[in-house]
Amino acid sequence: NPGAGLGMPLAANLNSGAGNLLQLPLNLAPTPASADVYHLGGTLANQRGDAAAARESYLRSLEIREQLGDQAGIAKLVTNLGIVATGGGDLDQARAYLERGASIYSDLGDRRGSSIAATNLAWASMIGGEPDAARRYSEQAVALAREIGDRFNIAIGQNNLGNALRLLGEWRAAGDQYAAAVEGYRELDARWGFAPDPKVLQRHG
Repeated sequence: NPGAGLGMPLAANLNSGAGNLLQLPLNLAPTPASADVYHLGGTLANQRGDAAAARESYLRSLEIREQLGDQAGIAKLVTNLGIVATGGGDLDQARAYLERGASIYSDLGDRRGSSIAATNLAWASMIGGEPDAARRYSEQAVALAREIGDRFNIAIGQNNLGNALRLLGEWRAAGDQYAAAVEGYRELDARWGFAPDPKVLQRHG
């Protein structure tokens, strides 16, 4: 999942007892705290595979962030909504959300956010059978991550770039990107569940 880590960081550390956050009232006052609660509810629902509940909770948080004029919060939420839409196969909606997030991140000068948005646009493009677009977005993601020394997102971008190149039949270049991604994950002791096709690495070797 290329969007892992986009949700609120607390979500990954909460146990199943936090599930009652998903049963949230519809009328919390529009404050940063209530937006955070709905955002967290969406993250928990998404982690549990309940896309409908995740979407509903993210949308509630988004409505509050829009009322507050919180552009950074809006960018995170529309990116998460794009990830949910991608997972559900609604690629037009996914692109609309992700492109909105990318635009806001660019306006804010947030290169990490821009890199993450490009990574997820690459993923949506691959699922949609558009490897050329996936390659372009992946290259953008890697370049942005390199500008800020974000080693993890460099590796994710290289991983996705390898996928795109493989779909384009560029086996040697794909192998180079997979090998670079694997090395990046190893250096960071990452545990992202990445497993490149052995045939690609054999060709690379």
